Amino acid sequence: MPLWTESEWESFWKENRPIEWNTNKVDTNLIEYFPKGISTALEIGCGSGVNSQWMHSMGAKTTAMDISLSAVEYAKEHYPGPTYLHQNIIEKPPEGTYDILIS
Repeated sequence: MPLWTESEWESFWKENRPIEWNTNKVDTNLIEYFPKGISTALEIGCGSGVNSQWMHSMGAKTTAMDISLSAVEYAKEHYPGPTYLHQNIIEKPPEGTYDILIS
């Protein structure tokens, strides 16, 4: 069961509340440990999309998903490139295989 419900995440993104992990900066651990040669990547809970776009810019065909439609819309507008999906991974896992998964 998700930490928050879909409606709670939706409220979070609609209100655009500041929170320490929503900085719109690429996670420094992702930059440091992202393996070279990754061709496909999946981000679960992509939020703003900043990490997804970064992986895309590194050459990975990136799929990013979030339970919040507002988050997906924000990501598409501000961080284009990846394929963004509005879906709950528990209810509908993404199709295909991936070289790396981040969350």
